[in-house]
Amino acid sequence: SFSWSGSQQRLYRDLWDQSTPKDIKEIIDCCGRKHWSDRKEGLIDLQQFLINGNTLTATELRKVTDIFTKMFMDSHTKVFSLFLDTLNELIVTHNEDLNDWLYVLCTRLLNKLGTDLLGSIQNKINKTLEVVR
Repeated sequence: SFSWSGSQQRLYRDLWDQSTPKDIKEIIDCCGRKHWSDRKEGLIDLQQFLINGNTLTATELRKVTDIFTKMFMDSHTKVFSLFLDTLNELIVTHNEDLNDWLYVLCTRLLNKLGTDLLGSIQNKINKTLEVVR
């Protein structure tokens, strides 16, 4: 037998949780977890955090860039696509704070372009390179 109750509970929880902002520490922790769905949820929350005009402290930014450096190896296309969208928001929000990470970022982006990728991912990487420029 198949049950939708778990999905419904999560859907309703997600709808209600949108009204209360999530703690940035919790968001960063989610981004660094092993399970892809946790990373996906963390990226969605971080992207929303940045879109809402919030900024990260220097320590939080360092944690996020460390996690993002590792995320370039993520094998889940949906997570990687969302990662690139969130990365763009991070670059726009913290463009003056990322100078020491730009070499690592550009190297990872160019290395990723040299691999076999979906066209949509290639387009997103090119967009990210435009944002960096």
